[in-house]
Amino acid sequence: MAQQSLLLELMTALGRVKAIEAYIKKDEADARYYGLQQPGIIWVNPVTPIVEATIHELLHEVRPQWPESVVVAHTTRLLHRMTDADIQAVYRLFQEVKVVQARTVDPGN
Repeated sequence: MAQQSLLLELMTALGRVKAIEAYIKKDEADARYYGLQQPGIIWVNPVTPIVEATIHELLHEVRPQWPESVVVAHTTRLLHRMTDADIQAVYRLFQEVKVVQARTVDPGN
């Protein structure tokens, strides 16, 4: 019940804040951001998680013999070595080639 209450509180806050979708570049410590928050404003970065998932799944495609642990390690290594320009280039290409599927995918089937 506490989780449902927290989710309701978050959904209420989402209706109240200014929500901005934007790419957030790496900081001086080379950290990547999925989002930022200031009072009354949230920034959500869809680019980083999409690029991370794209690289991860493409590694499965081009190296099907690799176990999951190796794919995860290479995904992390590649992401840390990519520049902001590299990440934005992968994101732009993904946006060009993607097909949006309305039906939910069940990974168990």
